Amino acid sequence: MRLKNINLKLTKLLILSFISVILLVSFACADTEITYEVIDNTITLNETASFELTITNNADEPQTYTLYSFASSQGWTMDPAPLSDKVIEDIGSGDSYTVIINAQPLDELEPGVYSLSLQVDGDIDGVSNVILKSYIFSSEPVSYSPSIDVQVDMDSIIDTQEVSSILVHIENNNALNLSDLELEIQCEVDELSETHGIGIGALESKTLEITFELDAYQQPKEYPIYFVFKNGDDTIEVIEKSFEVETLVSPFDYEMEEETVFFKKFVAFTVSNNGNIENVQTFKYPVSIFNALFISSDSIVIEEDGQKYLAWDMELSPGEDIVVNVDFNYRILVYLVLSLLAFMIFYWIVKSPVDVRKGVITTLGKEGALHELKIALEIRNKSNKTLSNLNVIDMIPGIANLEKSLELGTIKPEQVIPAGKETKLIWSLPELEGKEHRIITYKVKTKLDVLGSFSLPRAIVEHKNKKGKVKKSYSNTFKIDPGKITTV
Repeated sequence: MRLKNINLKLTKLLILSFISVILLVSFACADTEITYEVIDNTITLNETASFELTITNNADEPQTYTLYSFASSQGWTMDPAPLSDKVIEDIGSGDSYTVIINAQPLDELEPGVYSLSLQVDGDIDGVSNVILKSYIFSSEPVSYSPSIDVQVDMDSIIDTQEVSSILVHIENNNALNLSDLELEIQCEVDELSETHGIGIGALESKTLEITFELDAYQQPKEYPIYFVFKNGDDTIEVIEKSFEVETLVSPFDYEMEEETVFFKKFVAFTVSNNGNIENVQTFKYPVSIFNALFISSDSIVIEEDGQKYLAWDMELSPGEDIVVNVDFNYRILVYLVLSLLAFMIFYWIVKSPVDVRKGVITTLGKEGALHELKIALEIRNKSNKTLSNLNVIDMIPGIANLEKSLELGTIKPEQVIPAGKETKLIWSLPELEGKEHRIITYKVKTKLDVLGSFSLPRAIVEHKNKKGKVKKSYSNTFKIDPGKITTV
């Protein structure tokens, strides 16, 4: 008998966990507000359910209320206690009145939840229908089989770049406490294959949210997924769903590392495929026209819309990466600058400070033949220093002779030396001040009238530097045609 009472109390407690959720219920008409509180609504066939009903008159004048019920059609009696409260007279404006309502089963009713209707009729507001719920449980121990209703909500297409969720709603359909209920998710995707403890009480409902994030490189295809509900060793429900992993094709990502060693830059690109399918792309990296000149690796340089790019054709699997290297060798530019600088220094060291230019005026004879030449040598000291002991040397071709007569202001050559078919003229200048100009002129006559062309050789100016080394400067040459002179 004691064991029976214990089972009875346990069952009653389980049912109360569900039914007693509604402890205070409110009903309202225009000028009447009705609330009730459960005193005891979980009973056996031999017990009475009790409710505390409060009626509030919100009208501007007193109201009389009549209480009655048609619960007898459901096999119940429902009366106020005391019975005199079936008619509650003159509840004042803004006043409230509390009455106890008892409900008792008349017949041999089956265990379960019953919704009992109570009518509250105000002489101003009219009838208000109040629903009072009561639960009858068996006085004998009852053996229940697990029974649940399950609803699973999840996206049919999953994006691997976002966090996804699954909502699982479970309802326990009877008074059996499923404290050991577990949800086992079976799927070939590792991130989803897991077990969740979801113990649920008698007649209780529960919603479970499962959040997950798939591997970024998960193969895109359709996957079946099974939601297996187990109570102990017993499988009581299996829900089958499926979802599809969305195909993700994205441009290759890259990370760049640089190192510079003596005007040579080494660049390493780590290129990766962050999509979830094998991908073939051309990886491009923009470079300036200047930098493109100094690429020393085997990289291909392409041009698109006026912009130059380093380009590599790549085929990468999901999650795969590859390292490509490119070198920018600016040492060539340094070598060129150093070479130019060295040449300029060398030229500055070896160049002669004397500049000499040769000019010619021709005189034509009969029938336009060349007859006489007046040759002028312009000598200029380009430096700011005075130069001493200069020798000016010029050669007269064998077809002409030096004219002995001198014009006013000209310098007479110190030496006239036959040199084979030519004649060498030498002038000596004791000094030539900085930036000073000197002009030496002389005339030659051709031995015969010349109709063809011939060339005048370069004039030479010699001087010694501080170390006693002879430095030479050379003039231009002339190609002479009758009536036409070409400077070379």
